[in-house]
Amino acid sequence: MTPRAPRRRRAFSLVELLTVVGILTLLAGLTVTVATALARRGEVERTRRTLEILDLALREWEQHAERRLSRGPDAAFDLRSDTQFIFVTTEMLQVMRRVPAVRALLATIDPGAVYTYESHVYPPWIRDYLEELELARFVGGIAVLDAWGTPIYATHPGEPRRAGMAGPFDEDGTERTPNEALFGIAQQRRTFFVSAGPDGRFGLPQEFPGLSGYALTVALRRAREDNLHHPYTPEIP
Repeated sequence: MTPRAPRRRRAFSLVELLTVVGILTLLAGLTVTVATALARRGEVERTRRTLEILDLALREWEQHAERRLSRGPDAAFDLRSDTQFIFVTTEMLQVMRRVPAVRALLATIDPGAVYTYESHVYPPWIRDYLEELELARFVGGIAVLDAWGTPIYATHPGEPRRAGMAGPFDEDGTERTPNEALFGIAQQRRTFFVSAGPDGRFGLPQEFPGLSGYALTVALRRAREDNLHHPYTPEIP
């Protein structure tokens, strides 16, 4: 019998190799996309939880004090009415942390989300305001950061409407504050907390120094789309 010649193995063609590579690339891309989406969802949920804790801490303080935080021009009030918005949350926490139940709530915030201000150490989010800030009185205070490293800010409703006030006024009968014009309307005379979201921008004009007119309007709207609020606050119409 004549021995059979060994069977030659057919090599992959270039088309087959390219097809396999394409499939693997597609699967890798899908994996990265899914992983990124899951990570983003986790960051959003972590930030929402931080916002909820801040709100709970404020409600706890109000229940303990049997009043809301007061705002005015001097030290006789809980908060100074002329405080820059980047330090409002810091001032609030300095007052609220005096209550043990509030400290316990704030302790449940992820430690990585808490930034302590130090003398002459200027974090990125306040460098644009150095000329107009009194940083010394905030040494030792803290900022609470969202999952993307941007401070969470608090916005208070305005004073109840009285004769002689110029307005504009909101539906809850309070004067609209500058912070409300920047971040949204405080509903039912209730302070709210806001995160800039994944893009790190709140939608403030100073975040877009090179834009004006319609281009600025569009940029501000897009920057606000991913902002997170607690409780929910509608934009100024």
